[in-house]
Amino acid sequence: RWSREEVMEFRTEGLHRLSTGDTTNWLNGIARAIVTYPARLPLRYGGSVEKAVAAISKFAVDWSDQMLLALDKRPEFLETELQALCIGDVWFIAHESELFTSLGLEVRHRWPHQDLFMLGYSNGGIGYLPDAHDINRSSYAAVQSPKFTGQFPFTPQSGEAMVDGMLATLQALA
Repeated sequence: RWSREEVMEFRTEGLHRLSTGDTTNWLNGIARAIVTYPARLPLRYGGSVEKAVAAISKFAVDWSDQMLLALDKRPEFLETELQALCIGDVWFIAHESELFTSLGLEVRHRWPHQDLFMLGYSNGGIGYLPDAHDINRSSYAAVQSPKFTGQFPFTPQSGEAMVDGMLATLQALA
């Protein structure tokens, strides 16, 4: 889960930049993971760094307002629904995420049957599920994407937990 300090750090920077218009080192702060290529963000705002910084700062404040209200009430772990189906020799596993390729390949590698379809965003949507490498490097998918879906960030163990759950669900049907 996000710590109160992490949420407040995000909020404090957003409030500071909104109230002062400060764009100093903006790429090293909250903008670092807000989009995949933060240096391109001003292009969305007519080339204006000031407008880009204001937009991300507003997002930081709005998001932190929501998270501070829910921080102590939300469960630390996110539960998702998995479903498996087999039709003839074809297997299907439905999950609520957009799996990183490395995680999908791990399921394929560990599942003994060749014909396997993985159906993402089934019965819900938790957004990207990055692998441990991406989480450890604090990428957009690992840091910012969970904010858009109102979630806490995934941990390096989250992807492996999903892979294990998918395989267990398939195995229960086998």
